[in-house]
Amino acid sequence: MKTANEKNTDIQILRAIAILLVIAQHIRSRLPTPQAYHEIFNHVMFWPGVDIFFAISGFLICKTFYRDINTSISKSDAIRSFWRRRVARLLPAVIFWAIASVAISTLTESYPNTDPLLVAKSAASGILGVSNIYWASCVQFSLQCGSADYNAVTWSLSLEWQLYAISTLIFSVAGFKRGILILAAISVLFSIFPAPSFSFQWVFRPQAFVIGAAIYFLTRNIYIQLKTITSLLILIAGISICILSPLNITHPYMIPFISLGAGLCLISTLSGQSISAIPSKTLEWVGERSYSIYLCHLPMILISRELLIRLDLFTPSYVSFILGLATALSLIVISAEASYKLIEAPFQRKFSKRKLTLKSHSTV
Repeated sequence: MKTANEKNTDIQILRAIAILLVIAQHIRSRLPTPQAYHEIFNHVMFWPGVDIFFAISGFLICKTFYRDINTSISKSDAIRSFWRRRVARLLPAVIFWAIASVAISTLTESYPNTDPLLVAKSAASGILGVSNIYWASCVQFSLQCGSADYNAVTWSLSLEWQLYAISTLIFSVAGFKRGILILAAISVLFSIFPAPSFSFQWVFRPQAFVIGAAIYFLTRNIYIQLKTITSLLILIAGISICILSPLNITHPYMIPFISLGAGLCLISTLSGQSISAIPSKTLEWVGERSYSIYLCHLPMILISRELLIRLDLFTPSYVSFILGLATALSLIVISAEASYKLIEAPFQRKFSKRKLTLKSHSTV
């Protein structure tokens, strides 16, 4: 039986799958993409990988805040501890890659709309946790915001910050059972409206996050042991729903279907060690560094693109595509490893320890 403190390696593998889906979406057209790769997108889309991340976040945030509420002497103490760990986990790497995006924009001369001042403005929105509002405003109001390819990925991080704030507030005031019901009602309300890409409904979608939180709350006292084949079948079903829904489900049902698929992906990991029973050290490595990979992958793709253009190798072909992909993946691996080892891990060790006044120690 998996102990309470044992790491859920299945979730790490799911993180790896999610970030690989996102990268598969983003290399399209940014590298010299052959027609065969474009054809894939007539059948599936990979951007719902981000909704898998939302489901994981909802599950883990509910789990950690539930633990904090039940082991701290006060709600305010639990909230302080929760946010201390979240800030240590997320903010330092965002700041670094936001600054790096501005520097990279001065080097990628061939890419359109790369005014460093506009890139800096969008970078600031990511640091401040309002990137989703910023980019939705850019798209909906046709503002001059520059290229989204340097740090627009922070839109999802900003949404997560906002969902952390809303969910912890609701849980603190209403309790977890009623809190989950309130969040579910909010999700149903959001599911009524169409959510085209980078509309405000699209960048404020809470459904997968809430499904993840609900899955934790409903299974928190249940020991779940799935066989590896069962976990894999559930995972495949969830991924299939996620990547097929964008082209086969119409609004306003598309995001809810994707969120249900993300929820299935999460359910496949509940045993903790089922999927990872298959040798998967590479996927575990990717999953552990998925946050840094998410932050750095687009700038590294754009650097690879710039190198190909300067070497006159950008004409779409399999050779150019493989060369560009190999270069981009190499840069992503190196950058993510450095970001994880030098930024993520040190800040987590220094600031993210739980500093709670435990209830068991509060009486004399």
